[in-house]
Amino acid sequence: MFLPNAKFDHVVIFVADLNRAIVDFTALGFQVTPGGSHGATENALVIFRNQTYIELLALRSTWYSPLIKLAIKLNILQRQAGMKTNIYARLTSWICGETGPVDWCVRVNDLNAALALWESQDLEVLYSEPFSREGADGQVAQWKL
Repeated sequence: MFLPNAKFDHVVIFVADLNRAIVDFTALGFQVTPGGSHGATENALVIFRNQTYIELLALRSTWYSPLIKLAIKLNILQRQAGMKTNIYARLTSWICGETGPVDWCVRVNDLNAALALWESQDLEVLYSEPFSREGADGQVAQWKL
């Protein structure tokens, strides 16, 4: 049994250029809301009536430096990611890979119980960490992955 009270929350789509993705999704008829930034990434959200959403995720422009591009080309970031067991390892694989859908997330009432159940079912579970992001309105959203 996966987890009876787990609900689909959102899908993550990694994009090369967030502003271009916002224009493209808006042209398709979606209402796109700026989400904010967290660390090396920034995002925008397409929120549906049932509060599920599409997260358009991109590297912040400051992270597209020649040094980062060289590290990707030399496989340095990929090797570093292979030594980690957290969300940053997954983010690194997204940065070094193709754009498009990269992840999906569920919402649970009790994260610790969900993690214990998934681990007991031999599912690979990343180390759970707190995250936050400041939105365009200055509000800070906090969650735990």
